[in-house]
Amino acid sequence: MKKCAIIVFCLGLFALAGAVILRWPALTTTPSQIGMPPGEGKAAQSVGIYTKIFHSWALSGSTLFNAAQKEALLQLSSATGSKLATWDLKRRFLEKKIALAQNKLKKIQLEHRQKIEAAKQAAAAKEQAEILKQQEQQNNKNEAEPDTPSNKDQQSDTTSQLPEDGLATPALEPTAVSDTTEPTTDTESPTPSVANSPPDKAEIADASHTASPAATPSEAPPSAEPLPETSPEELAAQEALAKLKKEYQETLAKLNEKFYESEKSLLAKIVVLRSGASRGIESLLTEFGQPFRTISLADINQLNNKNLLLVLPSGSIERNLAPWLEKFVESGGKLVCFTQPRGRELSLLPGNPSGYGWLETDSAYSKAVTALKFHPTVASLKKYQFSAAVDGFFLPEKLPADTEIILKDTKNGCPVAISYPFGKGHIVATTLYTDWKATSNSLAREEASFWRNLFAWLTSSNEGLLDAKAYEPGTKIKVSLQFSNQSTEMAQKVMVSYLSTKTNKPLYPIYLKTKVLPEENIIKNITLRAPKVPGIYPVAYALLRKDGSFLKYWEKAKYVISAKEATLTDSSPGFGAAVTTTDEVISSKKRYLTFKLHLWNYRSTPITLGYQGPDKSLDINLSPSEYRQLPIRIMINEKTPALSYYDFNIYSSEKTINLSKLVTIQNEPTKEAQK
Repeated sequence: MKKCAIIVFCLGLFALAGAVILRWPALTTTPSQIGMPPGEGKAAQSVGIYTKIFHSWALSGSTLFNAAQKEALLQLSSATGSKLATWDLKRRFLEKKIALAQNKLKKIQLEHRQKIEAAKQAAAAKEQAEILKQQEQQNNKNEAEPDTPSNKDQQSDTTSQLPEDGLATPALEPTAVSDTTEPTTDTESPTPSVANSPPDKAEIADASHTASPAATPSEAPPSAEPLPETSPEELAAQEALAKLKKEYQETLAKLNEKFYESEKSLLAKIVVLRSGASRGIESLLTEFGQPFRTISLADINQLNNKNLLLVLPSGSIERNLAPWLEKFVESGGKLVCFTQPRGRELSLLPGNPSGYGWLETDSAYSKAVTALKFHPTVASLKKYQFSAAVDGFFLPEKLPADTEIILKDTKNGCPVAISYPFGKGHIVATTLYTDWKATSNSLAREEASFWRNLFAWLTSSNEGLLDAKAYEPGTKIKVSLQFSNQSTEMAQKVMVSYLSTKTNKPLYPIYLKTKVLPEENIIKNITLRAPKVPGIYPVAYALLRKDGSFLKYWEKAKYVISAKEATLTDSSPGFGAAVTTTDEVISSKKRYLTFKLHLWNYRSTPITLGYQGPDKSLDINLSPSEYRQLPIRIMINEKTPALSYYDFNIYSSEKTINLSKLVTIQNEPTKEAQK
């Protein structure tokens, strides 16, 4: 027995090793090969492995897993986070179950039809046997009865029917025929009638057997009631099949819906650093319908995909992050930055722009920013001056090469949103704190539109940026789209549509009766109309199966800017002014508060500005295009309020700029109090 057990055990190991070898490619597939980005950790690996297991075994009809185990695998795949893949697996699993249910229904229908046919044949055989039996009884009865007048009449009637030669044929008596009698020919002996020729019992049995070869007591027992056209088993199978088809349609609808939900983050190009005010950015991107995922500072080295857009929230830049950021953008990555506490954090960005952060300047909101010219980020705006949460600015004299100013501060004219290339990548740096403000749900419509357009613009292409060409809303646009099918299935049709800038869902979809073979790339020229609502719209296509499910999820092939020329309300007085300090919290041990007054002359002619502050009043002459910094010192003492607002007025003959700065004076305990 031990030898048998050892042999069985060895055979089992051999079979398991063979199965692993055959299925090894399915189990070693990386998450990136199934549409998942690298660096997603153990959860992504689990999704990849269990997805491949389900495809390789559960969906192939293998008996390795029973139904309960298959359902457990489905639940496990869902628990690891890949709900999109799970619904697709469920769809395929239901297709398999529907095919099995249809085969089962056909088998039940065939068996029932055979039973009905067998029952009919048995009934016919029984009826024939009854007829033959009645004939035999009637013949026996006729033989046993004596001659009666009626019989004589019948006999006379029979003998009166003579043949043409006038000779009568004597009646044959069955009992008078002996074994030695010579057989007569057909002309000598007429064939007796059925009524007068009793059949043999063996012939009756043979006839009954021949009439119904399938009529057995177990299959079709004789019954007075005929079988129904549809059996209860068939009705149950039809009901089960209808339920499966309904579940399949629901699954198909759910699968299509999942393509638009946050589960698209597996394919997201936007990555948010989990630091600072990242919750506000997550809220913004969710509102915009932009797929995204988050990453911690400890795992940021895993981002090695040059096509990603990294978003740095307010207050998230650290000195040890600077070398990695430079390498990331230089190799082709894209970067968006919100405001930072001080200018030294802003200068850690690749390209080292110089400016001031929220601890060094005062914030502004109402009509705080102005766009100097058309840019894709302001495509959906009716006016180029709008309200936005700003706290900080960049110095226009110390910007990286090839910098484009997107937005400027309305008061001081300094850049608050800049765009510039760096290596193979691109950077958009801002001093806006929209991410922090988004947590209180108090964003202006124009500010939200600006950020929606900004993210669409930066994710519009894997390489480079979107061309700034804009089309008048409603005009016809001719676009050339390439449809690529990298799967092993043939696409039955193609759906082309704009994607909403708010929800990322299809707008005005059109269906093309274009079949795309596996491993095929085809190019089609299509005429569209620019959307009526201005904005940046991706033109995407999806490859569909015959049942309408996605063979290939929406792929953004082109981007279209639909825009009207907005009105530029330039209320700039021709000069700019700002006040900064080293910190908003000052120790009470200091005798002076130190501020720095920044003045810009944006004119090509000299200008004289008046200054009125808490320290003094004076006139300042600026040359054309001159930038000047003036120190301001204000004495403080023990009577100075802990929270103090200081106002600074800069004016010309045309306009006055009112500036203010909040300073907190922190009282430090004395040595006696510390003791």
